[in-house]
Parts: sequence; structure tokens; C-alpha cells
Amino acid sequence: MGPLWDFDRGAGNVNYLDNWKTEGCWVSNAMDFPSSWTPRLLDNPDFRSLVLSRWKQKRPALASFINTGIDTYARRLDQAQQRNFEVWPIFGVPLVNYYTFSTYAEEVAFVKSFLNERMAWLDKAYATSASFDALCKR
Repeated sequence: MGPLWDFDRGAGNVNYLDNWKTEGCWVSNAMDFPSSWTPRLLDNPDFRSLVLSRWKQKRPALASFINTGIDTYARRLDQAQQRNFEVWPIFGVPLVNYYTFSTYAEEVAFVKSFLNERMAWLDKAYATSASFDALCKR
């Protein structure tokens, strides 16, 4: 599904292709990535049904990770993030991000909030095949 460093797109941390918004089905949008094969896969009703089912299956664990796991990892990374931002003082500096923050705590809070809002939107979009078509097909 792409290199690990591209997951910033899924966490609202880029300023292009509306990826800072919590709504939208990026993987099914052939207009943003015309050479991508995922929109074609999602045109297949059997594959789409599996995707919607998998969302419902994995969603509780994802919510748990977002609401407890992120805090755990943020605490574990506290010393490392301090060293990182001493070397690269980029708080408040717009790079390719839509939002800029002044502290690590603000960054962590944003990721949690964004991902919770994103999950709520995906719950609507992935509720049924009809809702997927209504919200995710262009």
C-alpha cells in the first residue's frame, strides 16, 4: 500500500490532495493517482465487500490503539523526540504539512483527534456498499 513514510497522508499531515481532511476515500480515487490499481479493485463488489467487512473487524482494535497506544508510544519516545527537535527545530515551521504545532504534545493530540475523526467518517463510508459508492466514488 505504499512505503511506510507515506503514512503521513493518512494522519492529516500533508498539504496536498485534501489529505488534511478527515473525510474522503483516497485509495478509491483514481483522479488523484491515475496509475493506482486500488480504485479498480474497489470496483469489484466481492473485494469491496471484503474491505468493508475487514474494517468492521479491525475497527475496535484500531480505536484502542489510537486512544491508548498512541499515548504509550508518545511517552516511550519522549526522550528521543526531545533530541530530535534539538537537532531539527521545526516546531511551527510549515514544511509539507497543513497544520503546524508548537510542541510535541500538540502534535500527539492532533494525531489522536484526527484519527478519531477519520474513523468516524470511515464508519459512515464503510457501513454498506451503497454508502461506500455514495461517499467514495467520483
